[in-house]
Amino acid sequence: MEEKEYYEAHERVKIAMYSYELKNPDVEYLYATEYELEQGKVLVKYMRDQDYLVVIRCFEWEIDFDNQVEVSKFKITDFNVFVEIFSNGELNL
Repeated sequence: MEEKEYYEAHERVKIAMYSYELKNPDVEYLYATEYELEQGKVLVKYMRDQDYLVVIRCFEWEIDFDNQVEVSKFKITDFNVFVEIFSNGELNL
């Protein structure tokens, strides 16, 4: 991946994260990571929004912003379980 494309993907995932935070002021940033697929890198931001785990993924190979960024919400019944999983590096969504 070229440096410019990587930078643009990082900027888009940050924009998506900040946009979500503006609409949901109680959100709490948790963790960020990235991983490689055949198509390219996927940049991931994890946040907590009250009783939800919010996952923002940015696919660096997509050009269209609407297809490049994906926001998913998962209901959390016990947030401490997720904190423990994150701490141990066992979660890879």
